Amino acid sequence: MTSLPARAGRRCHNALNPLHSTVYFSPDFTKELAGVGIEDSSAAYFAGRGAAMGAVGAGVITAAFYNFNHDLVARHVPEVWRTAPPEAVLAARLRAVDSTLRRLLGAQAVASDEMAEAAGLALRAAEACTRHARPLYAAHADLPVPEQPHLAYWHVSTLLREHRATVTWPRCSPRGSTRWRRWSATRRPARACRRAGFWRPAAGTVRTGKRPRNGCGSADSWTARAS
Repeated sequence: MTSLPARAGRRCHNALNPLHSTVYFSPDFTKELAGVGIEDSSAAYFAGRGAAMGAVGAGVITAAFYNFNHDLVARHVPEVWRTAPPEAVLAARLRAVDSTLRRLLGAQAVASDEMAEAAGLALRAAEACTRHARPLYAAHADLPVPEQPHLAYWHVSTLLREHRATVTWPRCSPRGSTRWRRWSATRRPARACRRAGFWRPAAGTVRTGKRPRNGCGSADSWTARAS
């Protein structure tokens, strides 16, 4: 039993998820990853988000990220780890987080008591998370929490985001439901992602244009034909 109001978790997610994801689209992230030799944007994203799992292969990235075309992943992984090992990527990502938050929020907000309080509350919320069947959360949970509050806040926003994201992927799966949609971590329209090669529907699927009722609703949905 909880005393929290209805949809409190969703409201917290809506506040924290942009803090987490904005770093991957920041020019600071592009600069820092290029600084360790990773200049391709797709390679940088796969490495930056997946480095916590170690120098894993393309199959692990595809499985953990869920919504990316495996052929695209395999173009960059595991080759990207020969360019920069996971430890170097994680350090570059944290530098990008620092630069991005300081630039967007300002020095006063970064050093404020409110930032420290927010980080502490987020850390407390993350204590309820579990590692089971959540590979990206589990990998990030094994990383040390940064000492600076704004970096700690970003770290915990990543923990909470990856914990929640792993729960939503099975609900978007064609298994157990004939209607499903591709959920984009990048929040790009599904059509644009398909054109870019990020994702393609499985063979034997047709577009319905209907909104599924499985929690992954979108006007851009798909119905899987029985084989």
